[in-house]
Amino acid sequence: LQGLAPDLPDDLAERILDRAEGVPLYAVEILRMLVDRGDLEPAGGSYHVRRLPERVSVPASLHALVAARLDALDRDERALIRDAAVLGDVFRAAALAAVAGQTAAEIAPCLGRLVHHELLVREGDDGASMADHLRFSHALVREIAYGTLARRDRRTLHLAAADHYAGLGDPELSGEVASHVLAAYRVG
Repeated sequence: LQGLAPDLPDDLAERILDRAEGVPLYAVEILRMLVDRGDLEPAGGSYHVRRLPERVSVPASLHALVAARLDALDRDERALIRDAAVLGDVFRAAALAAVAGQTAAEIAPCLGRLVHHELLVREGDDGASMADHLRFSHALVREIAYGTLARRDRRTLHLAAADHYAGLGDPELSGEVASHVLAAYRVG
């Protein structure tokens, strides 16, 4: 916690540690929630106090904390992260655009905000060949986002993903096509 938020006052750090009960991911998610609320500001891989929160009121479980962060997103961000959850832990922006029924340019601003909220992470930010790949910041974020989808929506999105991958005409992607068709079948 000290490494992530070096200027965090001791009393606030103690309250966060008490709530986290030894679970590092819970402490990190509390910091991210404080960033979302505007209390902290990310800078260079750490968080700095912007304003001191009077109290740290967070849900009792890590699952509830992540769900509350997802609920706090705007409608477009929530929809896009749910669509992304269907694609798996790591995905390409183009696949997400296809599943969402939009263009890559249309989803780019929303993707940027999800990265800013530290729900998604860009792979290969150094200009490497994977620069258009994204991943969930944690598997639990993906699991909770996926869990918020109605069964009908899951089926529709899995079929859209299968259509996208099949349309690429790459035999290497036949496993992706099959897994999404199977997931649609299981849901439907």
